[in-house]
Amino acid sequence: MTSPAATPAVNFAEIRQLAQALPCLKTVQVPSAPVDGPSAAALLWLAQAQGKLPELRHTRLALFAATHGCFPESRAFTQERVDSLTGPSDPAVKVLGAVDADLRVYELDLATPTRDYRTGPALDEGAAAHAMAYGMMAVEPGVQLLALGGLGAGGEMAHAELLKRLPHSKDALQTLADTGGLECCAILGALLAARVANVPVLIDGLAAEAALAVLEALRHEGGVHARLARDFAPDANAALVGLPAALAIGHLKTLAALV
Repeated sequence: MTSPAATPAVNFAEIRQLAQALPCLKTVQVPSAPVDGPSAAALLWLAQAQGKLPELRHTRLALFAATHGCFPESRAFTQERVDSLTGPSDPAVKVLGAVDADLRVYELDLATPTRDYRTGPALDEGAAAHAMAYGMMAVEPGVQLLALGGLGAGGEMAHAELLKRLPHSKDALQTLADTGGLECCAILGALLAARVANVPVLIDGLAAEAALAVLEALRHEGGVHARLARDFAPDANAALVGLPAALAIGHLKTLAALV
């Protein structure tokens, strides 16, 4: 588990510039494999996101945990799930072990919740941008597939509000800061870094879906390197963030072995 360390100072202007400068996905031909339909499409997506024939030896689930001012009890509930991820009994941990995938849990100052978005902006620009820069650290050299999710009781309220406001927003980053979610900010940073590094991304849970929506608002097709984990694990318990992603990682690793 990791907590926020010193990260380069960034601001919203730099995040916008990075989003606009994202590289386009490469055209890659995938050799014939004994699959078709959605499985063949998944292999093609992996290849285009990586810019080469898909290779998934080093895969990772990164979960970002934060607390929300709109739900005063959020820290206790969030800490409970974070603690469960340190032991062998959590369902996501079990699956990740079975499919030989890494787990990283990043705690974003759980003792300090955001402000309540219902009474004013949840985050200022500095805090939101710092979390975005911190999230970029999840994309380490060698990672070939990254799954992203957020842990934060009360985040469902904040991120549902964010998704409601985004279509009418003239400034997606400010709207993100207004409704809050340090975990959402960090996931946005990870999404940006993954695109630059040619790493395909699996999205798990509402915080990650909201971050992807913000990226799409910043840059048309900015999130084409990302897919929803539930597309590959439709029967997983969606309320248990991390489990759909872990199952999806296993499915994609199996598919990639066919190429």
